[in-house]
Amino acid sequence: MTYAPSSFSADALVRLRWVAVLGQLGALFVARSQFEVSIPWGAVLVFPAVTVLTNGLLMALRRAGSGLINAAVPHVMVWDTLLLAGLLYWTGGAQNPFALFLLVNAVLAAVTLGRVAAWLLLGLGLVCMMFLFTHHHPLRTIQGGPLPGQVLGVGRITSFVLVSGTLIHFVQRLLRQLQAETDERRRAHLRLEEERRFHAVATLAAGAAHEMGTPLSTIALVSRELELELEATGAEDADLVQMSRTIRQEVERCRAILERLRPLDTSGAREPFTLEELEGSLSASLGMEDRARVRFHWAPKQTVLLPKDAVREALANLVRNALQAASVPSIVEISATTEAGTIRFEVRDHGPGLPAGMRHHLGEPFVTTKSPGQGMGLGLHLVRLLAHQMGGNLTATPADGGGERFVLVLPVGATG
Repeated sequence: MTYAPSSFSADALVRLRWVAVLGQLGALFVARSQFEVSIPWGAVLVFPAVTVLTNGLLMALRRAGSGLINAAVPHVMVWDTLLLAGLLYWTGGAQNPFALFLLVNAVLAAVTLGRVAAWLLLGLGLVCMMFLFTHHHPLRTIQGGPLPGQVLGVGRITSFVLVSGTLIHFVQRLLRQLQAETDERRRAHLRLEEERRFHAVATLAAGAAHEMGTPLSTIALVSRELELELEATGAEDADLVQMSRTIRQEVERCRAILERLRPLDTSGAREPFTLEELEGSLSASLGMEDRARVRFHWAPKQTVLLPKDAVREALANLVRNALQAASVPSIVEISATTEAGTIRFEVRDHGPGLPAGMRHHLGEPFVTTKSPGQGMGLGLHLVRLLAHQMGGNLTATPADGGGERFVLVLPVGATG
């Protein structure tokens, strides 16, 4: 896998170069003060100074928002390899334990730039190492003698720890980034599959509604005419009249089932409406007994800008589910709060709550806790699909004191 230079790699490189400068100066200071290594300061300080100057330039480019900083990343890494080789030349060449850092840029290139850049930097590091084997300023003590083996051993251990730590840090960071991207792709795939599944159902329902519309209308018309005729002729068999009414009622039920399969329409224009108006339309969609069990906790005069019909139907689904989950005469509470450009609708019931295993399947089509014949498991799915289409979300959590709390969060165009 190949990665193009990015703001992430550029920022990381700038930070790494600051750390490298501090590390180089610290290593030189410790070598001189603690191990009495002879340091040609006039020559070696040139290389950290150049790193500081070029890093300052990179930071200026980043603040200016210039795209040159991304294009400069591979060139800077080549330059850093040459700067390190120059510093090593004056401090023992390949004999210097910190020569192992020539490998770091090649590994970082593999992480941030790609395979070709990594191999090129590895080749450059190899050429530098071969040169340093034969051309370098030897490491000496301030007395002019060779460095003790113990000093070189400490240097090698320190170099190993620092190089390993640097590589582990950046590899782990890359793995976290890749894992986050993988998780996001998986979530996007699941959302796409869910939308495809529901739209397949909706397409099937639309086809079924079209094909069944005419026969259902015919059955409804014939049953109504039969009912009127029986009433007009004074039929003594009341059961026949009731049967004709039942047929018509069941036809309407079939039509309602097909209608509920349609996704909530969020394509309509957003319109301003008050929560008082929303409360009225929600109450009108409920029976008298159900209306008496619903409590609204919101500012009635507050105005929101949303697709009114879709939001009303979504909340009606949540309220109906809550009413069915809670036994009579327990109440259902609905509230609304706004913050940071969103409105948060909360519907709370006092029923038994969702089973633990169902919570992971919230909003999946045809998943329901209701008894057969009482629901198809599409209400919450429609609400969840609406939230997704509008850039919001639907969650469910156990309510304090029992029951379930459903929270629908939607972005609003304006509130007042």
